Amino acid sequence: ISKPFFSSDSSTCFTVAPNAGVLAPSSTGGTNFIVSFTPVEYGQRYRGKLIIVTDDTQWTYDVTGDKPKDKTPQIKSIIDTRSHLNSSSPGGGSHSHQKRGGKLG
Repeated sequence: ISKPFFSSDSSTCFTVAPNAGVLAPSSTGGTNFIVSFTPVEYGQRYRGKLIIVTDDTQWTYDVTGDKPKDKTPQIKSIIDTRSHLNSSSPGGGSHSHQKRGGKLG
């Protein structure tokens, strides 16, 4: 039976799951542990010590958590400055204007 936990001097931003169970033999792929990190403020580095204890042995891991890498989104602004004139008549047809001299334009 294993009991993984973070030492008392570790940041409370770290948790581990499962918090108890039987370790699978390493020949079968071992047992996965999920370490979660939920920082409460940016710009700070968090540290913890993960300890996994069994009846036969103990493993200790130093864990460090940093803020996520910030990426400023690259936004391309497009403004359409072309003039859009509606040349349709209310009935759906287009307007024709007769010019002097009898020619249509």
